Order: sequence, then C-alpha cells, then structure tokens
Amino acid sequence: MTELVSKLLAKKTDKRNGFYDKNETLFSDEELMFVIESIEYGSNDDNDILIHSIAMNPNLNLEMIQRFILSGKYGAGAIKGALYNPKVDESTLKMAYNTTREHEMWIGAIFYNMRDFGKDYFENTSQQVNDLILAHPNCPKSLQ
Repeated sequence: MTELVSKLLAKKTDKRNGFYDKNETLFSDEELMFVIESIEYGSNDDNDILIHSIAMNPNLNLEMIQRFILSGKYGAGAIKGALYNPKVDESTLKMAYNTTREHEMWIGAIFYNMRDFGKDYFENTSQQVNDLILAHPNCPKSLQ
C-alpha cells in the first residue's frame, strides 16, 4: 500500500472523498484498484460516493470501468460516474445502451435504490444512463 492510499484509507469515511478530490490526479490505476477492493460498496453513503468519484478517474483501467457499468455489482451512481470517464469505449457504450430492467448491469442499482426511490426508479435512471451514453464523446454514431 502506498503512502497516498494509506492516507486516504486512514481518513474517516466522511472525509475520504474530499481528500480524494484534492489528490485525484495523483492516484495510479494500481492505487485506485487497491482502494476499490478495500472499500465495501453499499456499506455506507460515504464509501459509495468515493467509489462514484473513482469511477470517473481517467487513470482507471478500462476493465474496471466496464465492471462499474456492466457487472451489476454497483449502483446507479457508479454506473453514471463511469459513463463520465473519457476511457469508456464504443463497445461498452453499446452494451449499456437501452438495456432492460432484467439486464445484469441493473442488479446492483435496483437492489441499492429501488426501495428508497420507488417504482419509477428504473425508468428514470435508465433514461439518465442512456442520455449520458448519447452525450459521451466516444458514443458510436449508430446509437445517435
């Protein structure tokens, strides 16, 4: 574990995102992966917010970005955060566009949020995700 990661993880959970934001560009892909693996997603809002911020980091590898978007392990905040990442490729955008509620990518989002945001949650959130995909600089012309 590097000094930067140690400092981040030593912070109280409600202070981590502020520290991360100030030092975001200093984190390598390896450090980001270590932080992701060290934090239990869904355990509290502060950890989730940090994960959402990490999903946007351009130093993050494409495989992890795809995992945020498509795996179903993460909620809508992580999916949307990853869709702001400039490394998202056309293939990932195509796989995530216009997905149904049954698609694996929505398992986590629905699990973490449906009870809090109601029955219209999927429709509203999937439209937001589609809008982010269409606005992404790497969006294939076939989707526009």
